[in-house]
Amino acid sequence: MMKKIISFFVCSLFLLPSLFSQNKTLVVKVDERTELLGVVCYLADYNEYKRSIMFKDFRDNIEEYFKPYLNDIVFSYAKHLKQERGIGYDAPMSYAINLIIEDSLRFNTNIQYSIWEHDNRWTKETAEHFLLLLNDFYFKTNFRDFYNKNFDFYSKLEEGFKPLINEVNLSWFDSFYSQKSNNNFSVIISPISGPNNYGPKLTYKNSDEYVYSIMGSWIFDSTMTINKKTSIYIIQTLIHEFNHSYCNPMVEKHWDLIEKNSEKIYKLVEVDMSNQAYPSPVYMMNETFVRAAAIKYLADNSKVDLETLFKQEEDRSFFCIRDVYQAFDTYSKERSKYPDFNSFMPEFANQFNKINPRKLKKAIKKYYSDFTIKTSIKDGQDNVSPQTKEIIIKFNREMNTGCNGRISWGRISDVSYLPKVISANWNNETKKEWIVEIELEPNKEYSLSFPYRFFYDSKGKQGNRNKTFYLDFKTGK
Repeated sequence: MMKKIISFFVCSLFLLPSLFSQNKTLVVKVDERTELLGVVCYLADYNEYKRSIMFKDFRDNIEEYFKPYLNDIVFSYAKHLKQERGIGYDAPMSYAINLIIEDSLRFNTNIQYSIWEHDNRWTKETAEHFLLLLNDFYFKTNFRDFYNKNFDFYSKLEEGFKPLINEVNLSWFDSFYSQKSNNNFSVIISPISGPNNYGPKLTYKNSDEYVYSIMGSWIFDSTMTINKKTSIYIIQTLIHEFNHSYCNPMVEKHWDLIEKNSEKIYKLVEVDMSNQAYPSPVYMMNETFVRAAAIKYLADNSKVDLETLFKQEEDRSFFCIRDVYQAFDTYSKERSKYPDFNSFMPEFANQFNKINPRKLKKAIKKYYSDFTIKTSIKDGQDNVSPQTKEIIIKFNREMNTGCNGRISWGRISDVSYLPKVISANWNNETKKEWIVEIELEPNKEYSLSFPYRFFYDSKGKQGNRNKTFYLDFKTGK
């Protein structure tokens, strides 16, 4: 899974991969099942489904159409699932693709495992009860009518994505993992998922596999097309999500070989992993495998700067990424010795378990800068003039002005509490001030934050990933 936060500048670029010949095809669509679950999660106030900064008209359509049903029991039960079972982020989307819609919503009985058999966040009882409530909601709201009314919007998203299809080399997966699979690859566009992406998979009883990359609205610009400057990141995300279907089962199958060292390493980065919705060593290793595999894909299919790619992942606290990638590269070069990835896993474990957590801890400590942040508007300030045109973020040391920072959601995790941002630029004379040009409204409450990890000092050191500067304020008349 990849989380995207509002970005005003990307300080590293890749070269676009060239076109590839391939035997497999990539299907792109907006899916009624994921739309249904997305709407329910949005109206049940799942924070991760309310973070889209794109397509305000579409969000308004949701709120207007379903306004008469806001007290429906499906929302209270969805909140219960979130609180008691941790049903959030990928769980609703994975649930959605396990459904079929015919005369009613039903679980797909042609797949090998039910949702509760491969995701312990669900139980048979909770999954079935939720299905009853979803069916009731689906029919009483005439959800199909809502879906059809947005057909033109969905079609534009699908058409806007299709230029990327031929830039993805799907045959790489079978080649790299040595799996002669019956995989079917699909991109599901989920406009309500905003900055989030997910990579579920279905395995059918006849052994056919359907591999999904569920992509949020961040991939589009305001014209519902793909911005060419960001297309490489979209491809990287697609490959990331598709790799989950291969990597997660491998980690699970051989977990006993890497469990001990994984737990030691996880303790070093637990806070930041949890903040990224990776709440255990298994999640961390799934992500580490997937990220290393995505880098390997890019290295195999295009000209890339490996150091830049490694640095990006280390910026997200995946400090073992170089070691894992090196192991993957070794496997790739010694295929006569390791005919498939499964056969390589014991050797991978041998290499991975040589990583010394104590040395890694020292390296992590040296990685971060200890700069401090102050802002021109004080946290908690009331009666801020709505005529204020900028927020100045002040640092106690010179910063790397070649990389802009980022603004994220504040203590109130809702996009509506963010100010309208016009631009963000460094004061290149002092190199200690980041100036964010904004537009404010009168009598409004704002909540935003500046995560330290998105700022770098003049020596190239990243801000402490566990520190975030929060800024809440209210405007006057």
